[in-house]
This record gives sequence, structure tokens and C-alpha cells, in this order.
Amino acid sequence: MNKSKRAIKAIEAIENTLKVLDVNHHKPLIDLLNDYNYQLKTQVNYVPMLISLKNKISMCILDNKLKAPPKELNELLRALNLLLYTDPAVLLKNTIL
Repeated sequence: MNKSKRAIKAIEAIENTLKVLDVNHHKPLIDLLNDYNYQLKTQVNYVPMLISLKNKISMCILDNKLKAPPKELNELLRALNLLLYTDPAVLLKNTIL
């Protein structure tokens, strides 16, 4: 899977998650995902963005005391992990470090 396909898969995963979030309960998370979704669509280097997004999702949940995030959010995090840690560039970087 090449870079563009991975970015497309990440965008799809984000958009699927956005469909189930409740604006009344998950507004900060929705804003975060919309921002990263836009960035993924407009920028080329998706790996740093996905790593940052994973960390910011966790911080957003904690900082805003969001209760009971939907299971789709866990699925999004798993999808991002899969996209990141099956990417040869990321695997090579982790091996070198």
C-alpha cells in the first residue's frame, strides 16, 4: 500500500468516526478530527500527522473529560496504528532508533 492509499484509508477512518460522534458531547474531538482530516487531504507527509493525531486524541479526551467515547474512536485508533506500523518508512525509523 503506498502513501496515498494509506492517507486515503486514514481519511476514511476519520470520516467514519465523525459520523457517529455527538456534537453535544464530543465537540472538541470533532474539531480535532476535522482539522486533521483537512490536513491529510491537503498535505503529503501523512506519517507525522497520524502520530500527532493519535496523541492528540488521547489528550483531547483527558483534557475535556469526555466520557464514554464511542467504540468507533477505539476503532479509529486501531486503524491509525495499523496504518502507521505497517508502513515500511515507520518500521525502518523505529528499527534505527
